[in-house]
Amino acid sequence: MSKIAPFILFCLLRSCGYGGGVTEPGPGEEFSLHYGQRIALEKGCLILTFKALAEDSRCPVGAVCVWQGNARVVIDAWNPCSSVAAGSREDLSLNTTLDPKEIAFGKYRVKLVNVSPYPILNEEHPAGQYVIQLLVTQ
Repeated sequence: MSKIAPFILFCLLRSCGYGGGVTEPGPGEEFSLHYGQRIALEKGCLILTFKALAEDSRCPVGAVCVWQGNARVVIDAWNPCSSVAAGSREDLSLNTTLDPKEIAFGKYRVKLVNVSPYPILNEEHPAGQYVIQLLVTQ
């Protein structure tokens, strides 16, 4: 029993935002989200997690390309305050160049503003280095 208590305490603290997992930007304020990070808005009624970089075909620095390319990210969107029993939850797929760049989720609009780092010719970026910039409005 004594080994389980610290683990449960750790999980509770982590889910409440301690340890850097959850913060709350102001309404209509752009914010950054690191790969794997989640953020809570609207007093916890909108939770977004940067789930995946599904595509990055942006023209790398040092290359000559016929088009600018596109980065596509997947964001897990969850509204635990929804009247649906388990809350509404959906994977949102957003793009830098192609549509959709912005998508509705319940009463919110989630817009992808930027994906970094920008690709560089002959360099690989681990998933953990990616950061997206989002704007959420009602």
